Amino acid sequence: ATVMAAVGEVWDQSERLARAEVAAIPDGTYEAASCLDDDGYTPGRHLAIHVRVVVAGTEMTIDFSPIADQAMGPINSVGCAPAYMAFKALTTPRRPPDEGCFRPLRIVIPPGKLLSAVPPAAFGSWSWPFPTVMDVIFKAMAPAIPHKVAAGNCGMPYGAGFFHGTDPETGRTFVSLSLLPVGWGGRPTADGVTAGGMILGFIRDTPAEVTETLYPLLVERVGFVTNSGGVGRYRGGLGVEYRFRCLADTFTNVELGRTACPPWGLFGGGEGQPGANVIEQPDGSRRALGNGAMNLRLPAGARAVVRTGGGGGCGDPRARTAERVRDDVLDGYVSAAAARAQYGVAVDPETGAIDEAETARLRGNG
Repeated sequence: ATVMAAVGEVWDQSERLARAEVAAIPDGTYEAASCLDDDGYTPGRHLAIHVRVVVAGTEMTIDFSPIADQAMGPINSVGCAPAYMAFKALTTPRRPPDEGCFRPLRIVIPPGKLLSAVPPAAFGSWSWPFPTVMDVIFKAMAPAIPHKVAAGNCGMPYGAGFFHGTDPETGRTFVSLSLLPVGWGGRPTADGVTAGGMILGFIRDTPAEVTETLYPLLVERVGFVTNSGGVGRYRGGLGVEYRFRCLADTFTNVELGRTACPPWGLFGGGEGQPGANVIEQPDGSRRALGNGAMNLRLPAGARAVVRTGGGGGCGDPRARTAERVRDDVLDGYVSAAAARAQYGVAVDPETGAIDEAETARLRGNG
């Protein structure tokens, strides 16, 4: 009885703290929308991610009525987990989760929606929509609580590169899965995370040396994608380019998110660069795959180039200090041309010298 009473007190305390955070949000109805590239079954068929959030006193209602219906592909789920995760992030992100944290939250969703699917829906990739759903909730709340919300991310917690086939040296079937880090949106007080966001917090990208040791693959390049982070006072995080060369006949599945709906910027920030997949055949011909491909055959010598997306920027890019822009140029995060055109900063990419007079002119201060 004593233990259960203590648990109840913990829950009650969590509820009080969460309600206080909701009460600090102006009452109102907030809406936002984005989309998924497709359902993993019908290429090019976008799925609307439309969310309505109602704040009234100490309660928040997340209404998924406008979200897409359940899909033919395997990206359906039940339980509305993204609503709980988003609510926790917006209210008591640093407090351990318990039942009391979610008492102020109400969820509305009719059956047969993407997050409330009914049989015979397919569920194999049930978590695929979650980052975009959470992101759209944050986007809806940005006007009300701009100090708590980051710009858009690339729509998945990682990019994925699958390679499978038969290893000619061993005769054994192999399956290689590389989870590829992505760029996340600029925040109200800091740049977005570059090459981060591995799902669950403990899964990391596979080291190139491990991939090359275990599979007939050569990792020719791993590097940041210059200019992939959206411009802003706080720049979006950068995506990463992986270049895999097949040393044997191989099949590949590659997945990326939000290639058709770029990661948005907030408060004057620019869009992040969407991810991209390109296949280079041994004869030099190239083929762009959009957000992905399933069971695509690659002969020995072919390359798969996977670029994960960057995050959107937050705030006016002209408010970013010239010194930070210079550092971005020297680090290869931003090109000198982009620094000039988008940030209004003239930087010598070799010496890092800032042309103060030209920068003042570009920014309208000269």
